This record gives sequence, structure tokens and C-alpha cells, in this order.
Amino acid sequence: MERDYSQHLSATQLAAAVNLSRSRFEHLFKAVTGRRFKPTLREIRLARARALLADRGLSVKEVAGRVGFATMAALSRAFAQRFGLPPSEWRRSTLEKQVARSDNK
Repeated sequence: MERDYSQHLSATQLAAAVNLSRSRFEHLFKAVTGRRFKPTLREIRLARARALLADRGLSVKEVAGRVGFATMAALSRAFAQRFGLPPSEWRRSTLEKQVARSDNK
């Protein structure tokens, strides 16, 4: 998951890859990690998206594609739910803070 987070990953696909049923895979995943599969994958993707958004060279749409969200809207919804701001506003706020810090040095 950490390496292939941008790919279309599903519990069903991963379960089949290791010869388990989806429910057994999800049960074992939670037993080992303490977390459910889908929210864990979403957190990994959102963390990567936040890191990429700090780079002005990528549009929000490009970031969405790179981290595995099907659409920019899907990334925006998940990002705002998790971090309280849509990606574009979070980027603007973060860049303003970076500029303010560098001006104070």
C-alpha cells in the first residue's frame, strides 16, 4: 500500500493476490494493523496529496491522479473532510505561511 497507493487498489484484488476471500483479508488486515483497509489507503493517499500540494508545479487535478483519486472532486471532498479545507485553499494557506516565515528570517 505504501508503494502502490496511486494504483487502483481494492481489498478484493489484494485478497485474490494472496489467495484469501475479501472478508478474510480485511479481517487479517485489521488484526495486524489495527485499522480497516479502505480508511488506511485513504490516509496514505491524503498524506501524499498534502506533500504534493506543497509543490506549486502540480495542479490539484494532477495531484489527484498521482495519488490514486479518480477525480479532482473526489480528492477535494476527502481532503476537505480530513483537513478542514479544500486542497486549493490548503495550498494557498500553506504557501502564505511559508512566505511569512521566510520574511521573518
